[in-house]
Amino acid sequence: MKKLILISTTIFLSTLCLGQKAGANEWHANWMFGLPVGNSFVTSFSALGFNLGYSKFVKDDLSVGIEMSWNNYYQYAPRQTYHFSDGSAATTDLYKYIYTLPITLYASHYFRSGDLFTPFVKLGLGAQYSEQNIYYNVYETTNDNWGFVAIPEVGTLVHLSKGSPWSVYTSVRYRYSTNSAKDLGVNSVQSVDFNVGFSCIFH
Repeated sequence: MKKLILISTTIFLSTLCLGQKAGANEWHANWMFGLPVGNSFVTSFSALGFNLGYSKFVKDDLSVGIEMSWNNYYQYAPRQTYHFSDGSAATTDLYKYIYTLPITLYASHYFRSGDLFTPFVKLGLGAQYSEQNIYYNVYETTNDNWGFVAIPEVGTLVHLSKGSPWSVYTSVRYRYSTNSAKDLGVNSVQSVDFNVGFSCIFH
């Protein structure tokens, strides 16, 4: 997982360097927090997430770009006895985790509403690497897979001052991916997440 994040970050930063040569550009970096939905495997709120994005304006109100994010959702289950299909049983507490690493291409449409706010809608499509793991005592059950991911998002840029390239980035997004772990009851990986961070638009 750490190697995959390092490789993805390197590719992402290389794309940033190539994209800053001409025209209007936007980059953002956000803290992400939210909760997984659509499954009973992990349902707890998590604040362990971030995203990095870069886009280029193709029109005054439209940009296209690339984004990478990472989330860790986890849930603790108290000590109890678990019975398995082979007739065996184990008494233990455990931790359940869903790790996600989506990499998407996206388009953002901006609505000009004044000097302070710039609302936007955004749609990202791409691939997501995910792990669905259970850790109990000295044992673990692990799954890792790739899936298709779609991320619609709505938010606004809150400008720090008139004419400044810097803004506060706030948004809410829904994420749906086809990653699954049938033996753990995970048919898809979905989440509702909130972003708070910074955006910079420059030429």
